[in-house]
Amino acid sequence: LLFDTDLPKERQHNFISIIQNSSNQLLGIVNDILTISALETNQEKVNIQSVNINELLTDLHTIFQSQANKQNIDLQLTLPLENDHAVMKTDKTKITQIITNLITNALKFTHVGYINFGYKIEKNTSIDKITLFVKDSGIGIAAENHTKIFERFLQANKTIAADYGGTGLGLAISQGFAHLLGGKMWVES
Repeated sequence: LLFDTDLPKERQHNFISIIQNSSNQLLGIVNDILTISALETNQEKVNIQSVNINELLTDLHTIFQSQANKQNIDLQLTLPLENDHAVMKTDKTKITQIITNLITNALKFTHVGYINFGYKIEKNTSIDKITLFVKDSGIGIAAENHTKIFERFLQANKTIAADYGGTGLGLAISQGFAHLLGGKMWVES
């Protein structure tokens, strides 16, 4: 169709956009499958470095703000520590991917209201613990599906893929990364 010289420029651009979007989706699927494979075969490597969690989350807030605005969703950020005290040792790429997957899902399943993400500090006698979170006013997940959503290629119910798209790999990857980094991941609805 693109080679049709009589095709109006607007239609050509539309077809090019479809090709680009489909290519990006396919690339995302291939990357997710490779990541799941690496996690399952214990070949996924961790790159621990000093990360300012405030800066990382602020960057993600900036990235997702325009999409939230388009959907008329209030995107909130919770950063309880001052920047000077918000440095932790972790794998920046994996934490970024975990939070990105969670925010992407929140935007997909929240039609009205808010999405709040950030972290909270839990004081313990031996060590302070950080809990990263993404909360939203979205459609929710039935209790019987709380563990199912972390399984590969599965979604909360059969209509999710048809209605919202996705492969069902994002949460499995995120949970795998959380475990790899010594953490855990769960859902409350």
